[in-house]
Amino acid sequence: MLELLFAFLEMFLEIFFEAAFEFAAEFLGTLVWRGVAALFDTSEFKNPLLACVGYLSLGAVAGGLSLLFFPHLYTTEAEQEGDANRELWLWLRICIRNGPRPFFLHQGNIGMPHTG
Repeated sequence: MLELLFAFLEMFLEIFFEAAFEFAAEFLGTLVWRGVAALFDTSEFKNPLLACVGYLSLGAVAGGLSLLFFPHLYTTEAEQEGDANRELWLWLRICIRNGPRPFFLHQGNIGMPHTG
C-alpha cells in the first residue's frame, strides 16, 4: 500500500515539476523576447521628416538594386495599354449583356443566388 502511495506521489510530483519547468521556460523566453523587441522598437519616430527621407532612400536603393536582377521591363507600354483596353471592353460587354441587374462575380455553391 505504501508503494502505491509513493507511485502516485511520484507521478504527481513529476507532472507538477514538468509543468513548473515549462512555465518557467516560457516565462524566461517571453522576457528575453520582449527585451530584444524593445531594443528594435521603431514604432515612434522622433522626426517624421527624417523617417520619410529614410524610407524614400531605402526604397530608391531597393529599386536600384532590383534593376541589377531585372534590367528590362516585362511588357511594353503598348502591351499594357492593349491589355487595359481589352479588359475595359470585356467588362462593358458583360454589363451590357446582363442589363441593369446586379452582377455576381462568383456564383459557386456558397449560398449566393443565381441570376438567370
